[in-house]
Amino acid sequence: LVLLIDADGVFLSGATVIEGAIDDGNNIYRFEGLTAIQDYSYFTLGTKSSEDTPLPIDLVEFRGRIANDFQIELDWCTASEVNNSHFTIERSGNGFDFEPIVTIQSKGESDQLTDYNYTDDHPLIGRNYYRLRQHDFSGAYDYSEIVSLYVEQSNKENRYLLYPNPAVLGEFVTLQTDSAEPHVIEIQVVNNMGAVLYQKTFSIVSGKDEVYLDTNSLNTGINFLKIIDESNTITFFKIFMK
Repeated sequence: LVLLIDADGVFLSGATVIEGAIDDGNNIYRFEGLTAIQDYSYFTLGTKSSEDTPLPIDLVEFRGRIANDFQIELDWCTASEVNNSHFTIERSGNGFDFEPIVTIQSKGESDQLTDYNYTDDHPLIGRNYYRLRQHDFSGAYDYSEIVSLYVEQSNKENRYLLYPNPAVLGEFVTLQTDSAEPHVIEIQVVNNMGAVLYQKTFSIVSGKDEVYLDTNSLNTGINFLKIIDESNTITFFKIFMK
């Protein structure tokens, strides 16, 4: 077992290789007297002998590409898997602070090529860094190299779903949103004369979110709901109150 240390996370070139791992048993190894790891360094484990220190997976590649102008498709392939529990995809906006975004279960032990994929429907605007964290059943884990992609802007329109409709006067109505980015919306409900019956501002998170509208001030019959976002795009709904 060896420790690989690198400044940019690309371990195939320029990585410092530290040997001399001490086996403490129960799949626990340690390296003594390390001086090569500095602040903001990347490190991972590798093996020089698959027989003496086999790794749970043999990762062939981990790659990403931009699809449909805003989605990011991530693919990886393993040549073999032993004692592999699952994968976690982690994402970062600066290359240092990573957060998990999804867990993908292993497809089981194999000595053949196994393909995996995941689509990030809501990437960050700007630079996105992804890494794959592999977990084995003993609790140990290892990281892949980092994949970096740049998203210029979102062209995904905000989508809304209003329910129930018709609704009962006095009960709450749910507005479900699906948005690429966090944003603020203003909701107005007017009657057929244009008088404002309800008006409120909501902060919406990226992805799916829900806000709840109080209908006590609305009229029975047809009301007109207007959603105004930060770009002044207006979405209309007719909502019928019983």
